[in-house]
Amino acid sequence: TTSSITTIYTTSSITTIYTTSSITTIYTTSSITTIYTTSSITTIYTTSSITTIYTTSSITTIYTTSSITTVYTTSSITTIYTTSSITTIYTTSSITTIYTTSSITTIYTTSSITTIYTTS
Repeated sequence: TTSSITTIYTTSSITTIYTTSSITTIYTTSSITTIYTTSSITTIYTTSSITTIYTTSSITTIYTTSSITTVYTTSSITTIYTTSSITTIYTTSSITTIYTTSSITTIYTTSSITTIYTTS
């Protein structure tokens, strides 16, 4: 799509989303394999895994109770809440807050990280 996606509700998997405009909200109880966007993602709620997000604009909030494998962004990530692992985040802009009760393997950033809360 070259226009905005306001809301996606799904109890099954999303394999690939390509968009050059904004995604407001994704609610899913199954996995998201890949999201490519050149505009903003406001909120992702998932109880299953996110494999890859590529974005050249901001991600406001990701809530997940399962793993995030890779996030590539050239703009800001405001908040990630996860009760499972984050493998890799690549960002050339700021990360405000990460809350995790499990492991973070690698964060590559050329800008600021404000706060990381982790119990693992």
